[in-house]
Amino acid sequence: MIWDLLLLGITLCYLVNLYFSWHKNYWLRKGFPFVEPLFFFGNIRDVVLMRKTIGQAYKEIYEKLGSKPLGGFFKLREPILMLKHPDLIRKVLVDEFESFQSNDIHVRRDANPLLKLNPLLASGAKWRSMKSLWSPHWDKALVSQSTMVRNVSQKMVSFLKSTSGEYIEGKELSRKFVSDVIASWAIGVELDSFHNPNVAFRIMSDRIVNRNFKSTSLFSWLFTLRIYQIYSNSG
Repeated sequence: MIWDLLLLGITLCYLVNLYFSWHKNYWLRKGFPFVEPLFFFGNIRDVVLMRKTIGQAYKEIYEKLGSKPLGGFFKLREPILMLKHPDLIRKVLVDEFESFQSNDIHVRRDANPLLKLNPLLASGAKWRSMKSLWSPHWDKALVSQSTMVRNVSQKMVSFLKSTSGEYIEGKELSRKFVSDVIASWAIGVELDSFHNPNVAFRIMSDRIVNRNFKSTSLFSWLFTLRIYQIYSNSG
């Protein structure tokens, strides 16, 4: 009995290793350069372990690809193609934009009626219909948004001049800038977090981004759901 269980365990380990070895050669079989993935994590281990942000992980992948115009990597076991050359990026974002309708943001749009109205969360045919609806309004929106960003930038410059010679933490300065821009654009409220750091909006936004037991537990739960989604869809 023990030998049977041992043999079964060895066989399962071999099959799992064989599967992941075959899967990680996905880009090799297609002839694309790629960054060597890790077992289970792909190329985002530090993101899963909350050591780095997804932006930092992507930056490292970008640098590892060197001078190559494009390259592949894995987000868990999901193959992702990263474009680097400007001509390829323009091809996707301009010339063939209608052909790229997938969305990397995975949410249950049926769970919240408001999410159904967000074009940033749409994919496929739904995205195309919403794009045709929103496109005429985007130019006007960009003009108003640029004005908001400029106003917040002027407040930041004024704040920096008033603290000349003093130590300023860049991360905190960036968070104040982003908070003011989001508040101005999303809810039409001028915060001026540079001179009033204890406004309620700032405090609430800090609770979202600061890591603690509650936020880490929530991230782990959402991450588990995402893993289930990926592996169930590929099964």
